[in-house]
Amino acid sequence: MKLKYISTVLLFLAFLPASASAQSSLYLVAEAGTIQNSMAVSGTFANLNPNNESGGTFGAAIGYRSLFAENLILGVEASIASTAGTSSVFDGFDTIAFDPNYVAGAYVTAGVAFGNDNQGLLYGMLGVGSVGGETRTFGDTVDDETIDDSGNGVSFGGAFEYGLTDMLGVRVKALHTRYTGEIDELKIRDTSIMAGLVISF
Repeated sequence: MKLKYISTVLLFLAFLPASASAQSSLYLVAEAGTIQNSMAVSGTFANLNPNNESGGTFGAAIGYRSLFAENLILGVEASIASTAGTSSVFDGFDTIAFDPNYVAGAYVTAGVAFGNDNQGLLYGMLGVGSVGGETRTFGDTVDDETIDDSGNGVSFGGAFEYGLTDMLGVRVKALHTRYTGEIDELKIRDTSIMAGLVISF
């Protein structure tokens, strides 16, 4: 992920209150699930037929959040995960495929806490996502070529989290990201659903 995105998260984190009126915590997440990749095409690629595959994903996240006014949550989170899904387009002769290696993101989180001890959390996530991988071209009328490719874009989603103890919890997270890569006429998208184990400090 580009340094400017990490810097944005750290800057936002610095402005989160740490006063006695706000309960703040740092947390780590180990998570795994499934990710669906897709490719939107335009211009000279507009008539190509897409082939989108899903794959497994696992990764980790680190975040910081504060609880205000009994049940309002505000925080930041950064994550990185592997991905195995492939997106490609095919016109009967040639194929352009994108094979991602990792996805990452930096997010602002906001939501509510509920339950007798605020053990339930429901929050939205909005930020920037990054993807890194390889774009391949092969077929009858193009040269076989593989180039390193990457993209950045808007990422959004949400999560439900439940605290089992003061330090340990579980969550389910869904995210959708739209990336713009090196080739302007190819737009990469992915949607992931992951379950994770949350450790709070």
